[in-house]
Amino acid sequence: MLEGKRIVLGVSGGIAAYKAIEVCRRLVDAGAHVSPVMTAGAQHFVGSTTFSALASEPVRTSLWEGSDPIPHTTLGQGADLVLVAPATARVLAAYAHGLSTDLLTNILIATRAPVVVCPAIVAAAERALADRDLEGLNVVVTAGGTREPIDAVRVIANRSSGKQGHAISQECVRRGANVTVVTTTDLPTSPTADRIQVETAAEMQTALDSVAPSADIVIMAAAVADFRPKDSVDGKIKKAGGIPEVILEPTPDLLEAIGRNRHPHQTIVGFAAETCDLVSNARSKLERKCLDLVVANDVSAEGVGFAHGTNAVTLVSADGERDLTLRSKAEIAVGVVDEIVRIRTSMRSVDAGRVNPTN
Repeated sequence: MLEGKRIVLGVSGGIAAYKAIEVCRRLVDAGAHVSPVMTAGAQHFVGSTTFSALASEPVRTSLWEGSDPIPHTTLGQGADLVLVAPATARVLAAYAHGLSTDLLTNILIATRAPVVVCPAIVAAAERALADRDLEGLNVVVTAGGTREPIDAVRVIANRSSGKQGHAISQECVRRGANVTVVTTTDLPTSPTADRIQVETAAEMQTALDSVAPSADIVIMAAAVADFRPKDSVDGKIKKAGGIPEVILEPTPDLLEAIGRNRHPHQTIVGFAAETCDLVSNARSKLERKCLDLVVANDVSAEGVGFAHGTNAVTLVSADGERDLTLRSKAEIAVGVVDEIVRIRTSMRSVDAGRVNPTN
């Protein structure tokens, strides 16, 4: 997978810099062409000679060394990936604010390649930077629209992009959950999340059968087809044969099955894409399918729903509704996960009251 790929390995100053030596060695062993770049701070922790010996070319440490007048452009724009390991708080702050303080940060600004950063911060600082209210919980998130084959070429599909589901999975990872993403899309997932790639409703059902029973939270953001062809043709149906008759059959209701077979302490979240009667339809789904929360959106509204980078939703639970007005799907994800945490906290309070009733 890495054979022939050009990877810029950025090493910044921190005690974790010594671990980058092993990262470099393994990348080279996997067939990658590794160009190491060290900050001044990194050179206080590990010698540049070590990286030069292991990597595919000598270490770069400065904008002004060597014959290349624009090393940041040469390296950044020629890379398939820029990996910063470790990434200190200084490098992360400079990157976030677009500051070009040295060769490495100039490369980060110049590159068009994917950038992967491995923050090097102590556990106490990490906890201060992010809520960890899902720490240790197993979360399953489905994303994207299923595709049901008519023949070898044509499918019945829907317009779901999977962006909202993937944003929610990223937010769950950020909060400390062990996340499994069951997706039909090619959108990236967090390196720490497990990924199960599926296409059809049947494949998604098989995946969920294996991971949902052990989950603390199941978030069904995928748009699963309601119908599929009863008989799929192996080859391509030719136009010369006239208009084909495609007989449909219902797909299994995956959300309802999970809701009805849930464990007592699971939290189950469904989604409802509607064009009218948003809250009443969502509340009906909540009750029929034994859910804790329904995330409902009006896909006919401007800037909302399929393929957009923004969304607006109403969160419908047993104790009311909460509107999240138009905002980015990442911000919607924060609101959805906040509501899940609130519901779970409320459930624990009720359970505690049953165990220790007050007079």
